[in-house]
Amino acid sequence: MPRSAAPGIFRPGEGGPCTCLLLLLALPLLANASMLEPLEIEANYTLHVVFIGVDPSEANGYEQYVSRELTPTHITAPLPYTFRISLEDHRADGGLESYAGELIKRHSTSLADLLASPEAQNKMAPLSFSPAQYRRALEERNIDPTKVLAVDAAEFLQGLTAYVYGRYPELAYKNVLFVLCGEALVGRPVSYYVKASSIDTGNTAYDVGLVFYGGGWWGRTLMVDVCTLPHPLQAYRALLNDVPITGTWKDVDDRSRMLGTYVDLALRFAFIRGNIYRPKFADNILVEIWIVDLSDSGLTYRQLQSLFDGEAFISALKTLYPYAYFAVHFYLLEGRPDWENLRRELRNVVSDAGDRVTIDMVRAYLTIRKSGIVERPPNVFVVPVFVLVTEKPSSLGGIATGVALPEMYPSEEGEPWGVLIATEWNGLKRVGLTYVAIHEVGHVLGLHHPFITSHADNKFSKAIAFNALETPMSYGNAWGPAFSLREIFYGMYATRTYFSIFDLDSIDRGVIVDLLLKAQRNIRQLYDMGLADYFGDELSDIEFYYESAITLFKQQVYFDRLKFRGLGAQFASAFDYAYAAYVESRRLLATAISLEPLLRKYNDYVRELESLRGESARLRRDVEELQGENARLRELAEQVGRDAELYKYGMGAALAMAAALALRRRFRTSWRAPQGGAQYSAA
Repeated sequence: MPRSAAPGIFRPGEGGPCTCLLLLLALPLLANASMLEPLEIEANYTLHVVFIGVDPSEANGYEQYVSRELTPTHITAPLPYTFRISLEDHRADGGLESYAGELIKRHSTSLADLLASPEAQNKMAPLSFSPAQYRRALEERNIDPTKVLAVDAAEFLQGLTAYVYGRYPELAYKNVLFVLCGEALVGRPVSYYVKASSIDTGNTAYDVGLVFYGGGWWGRTLMVDVCTLPHPLQAYRALLNDVPITGTWKDVDDRSRMLGTYVDLALRFAFIRGNIYRPKFADNILVEIWIVDLSDSGLTYRQLQSLFDGEAFISALKTLYPYAYFAVHFYLLEGRPDWENLRRELRNVVSDAGDRVTIDMVRAYLTIRKSGIVERPPNVFVVPVFVLVTEKPSSLGGIATGVALPEMYPSEEGEPWGVLIATEWNGLKRVGLTYVAIHEVGHVLGLHHPFITSHADNKFSKAIAFNALETPMSYGNAWGPAFSLREIFYGMYATRTYFSIFDLDSIDRGVIVDLLLKAQRNIRQLYDMGLADYFGDELSDIEFYYESAITLFKQQVYFDRLKFRGLGAQFASAFDYAYAAYVESRRLLATAISLEPLLRKYNDYVRELESLRGESARLRRDVEELQGENARLRELAEQVGRDAELYKYGMGAALAMAAALALRRRFRTSWRAPQGGAQYSAA
């Protein structure tokens, strides 16, 4: 940082910049022009690829299949930052390979026993799979599940990460992808699973056949086992264009393409994931959950409340926005006449298809918008969640159980509006409401599914292998450990983690950009008002905050949740500096707006003074001209006087001469020269 200590943040009620007119009379230098230019951040992103039980020479040239530049997007618009990708390969030594093998054995059980357990029969997520489906996938490969090790992916990756951080400190807290072949490490086929429990009901289920796993708060680490048994969806839906089937590492000819595909997908779906909506800074968030009983079950408020854990709901969202104040309002739409009218109208958007019902999303959305039931107080980010409870299994438009809709729906453009959820009463009793509410509100705040990419080149559309990342944004049960792990590492994020670290990065990057764009708008408005010249020192501080945020953004120091003490209480991350730039620019603009009338008068006085100075100079020039003219007249008068004297003396001489000439003429006419002598006579 160019300064050892950043100036403090001003808060309402405290002294701030430019509070007296004397400060305005000085005309300091203008702020750096970079804040007035479009925000475009280009950052280097290094991914460390650690090979364990895999010979990297078998995949020479895999880098050619990895994107070297990624620009995340929201919906269809690019976000204003681009990452230039570089790869660093690391081959595990014998010690690391031996430890990884021991970890697999320590955290494993027989796959046959796992599939036979009662918990494995439960299905809590749309894309989780039954034991029968997974058994069929194994049978296609002629694999006996009694000879397969089922490995707890969360425990394994946590232990592997801790060991690598301790033994190879140069990799600690970096972007690390572990590429391993578990079968080569233990001599038996390996399958990975995650065990999950419903927050509300306690029912337990498994995700089995994981290809990738990662995202816990212990670090930006991800693992892929290129030899593991295939995920059932890969076997049955044949998404081979997205992800090559695992377990074929030894059989495929083009292993470089296979590994390059895995690495590229890891970057797109985890490390550098885009957003469904562009995340926005918000310090007051109100979630209103409206339960609409469209069944004939006579639901009560107490019944519904028992299926929603408000404390866990807020705790999860606080991991995304630790600086925001969250409030949750929970309503059962009944009793009031206007509420009853809305419920009757919503019954009309339900279509009965025999054994299930379908809800028309567009009509439901427009009906709710028309009712005006959702109020949006100023300076509060309101997220309405409407849960339509039916008697039969239900869906929204036949394609989803929950959707996060934009303001312009059915267009995908616009800011997020809120959430629609369709659920049958029996299903709600089985899995509860908390998880699906967290999932859908996560969308509204900006998070995408981990199996849908959002990048400007749109190279991949889906990769179901990422359904098992450590996040409630997945469609699997893999988020379970995030709600159960109480302690990870000393000094790291203890207790529950909820969202993955990749979710946090995705939100933090978006919020930082939002703060910087808001700071830009404030400064541009200040320039448009023509008042920027008066705030040079303050603009210099804001420029420092702005540039510092971009520098830390490029270093991936987005938001430090360990050092966070409150908004404006520390300068430890890009978020802190971006927030300072936003707050100071907002305060500076408010100061300028409040002082604008005074400044306008001051400018009028300055212009009038300049006009008077000009008039004074003109009058001074006129006086000087008159004085010069007066001097010329005085000289002329003196000349005239001199000429008059000369005239006076000249006239006397002329009269004398004229008299003499007259006498001479008379004298000539009266005098005659005498004969013989002179005669004189007097006239």
